[in-house]
Amino acid sequence: MRTLKKSIWSYMYKVTFALVSVILISITALNIANEQSRAQGTADKIFEQMDKMLEENQKELTRLRQEYAAKCLHNTEAIAYILEKNTGARNDLYELRKIAEFMEVDEIHIIDAAGEIVSGTHPQYYGYSFDSGEQMNYFKPMLKDKSLTMCQDVTPNTAEGKKMMYAITWNEDGTKMLQVGIKPKRLLNEIKQNNISNVVAGMPVYKGMEIMVADGDTQVIEGATDSSKLGKNWKMWG
Repeated sequence: MRTLKKSIWSYMYKVTFALVSVILISITALNIANEQSRAQGTADKIFEQMDKMLEENQKELTRLRQEYAAKCLHNTEAIAYILEKNTGARNDLYELRKIAEFMEVDEIHIIDAAGEIVSGTHPQYYGYSFDSGEQMNYFKPMLKDKSLTMCQDVTPNTAEGKKMMYAITWNEDGTKMLQVGIKPKRLLNEIKQNNISNVVAGMPVYKGMEIMVADGDTQVIEGATDSSKLGKNWKMWG
């Protein structure tokens, strides 16, 4: 009888242990699934927020580019008019720098009909021409069409590699061109802030969460909450 009781209790114990184990495993699996679901939901929200931020930043960059281009063109035409009325200032370094300061521009260059800088606020640039580099070559169509007024987007300049925005127009008699350059500090700052690495670095994340954004072609990490991973191949952690 005792042997039978012991067998029954042993059987019941094993069954109970098995049931409890199954329940614990099920609960653990459910918790893991819930955590994964919550993590996925959080990640989706973070990337949605990041996409929205990049979109808004891009709109602001477009607006600023248009604003600076309009300013650059306006100042170029205004300075061209001033120099038409004061032709003596064209070769006067002091006067040109005074005009540049008054008009709030960084550079003024006088360019001859062959496309060479012959005067301006920066004597170190004299002799550079539309054939001197890719940035200056952009304005070569001016030589064939004197009705043109051209504005270039922010680009490193040929002489020093400084990021500048330039605009050029012909003078009234078509003998010279006037080029104006401005350094769009606010626009450059916005471009820097819109960089994917800065956007990702500024994203709020929960403890234990990490964000990495890699180029789809090169697989190189361009943005990460852990800056030590920037520039590395995402497959090292993928």
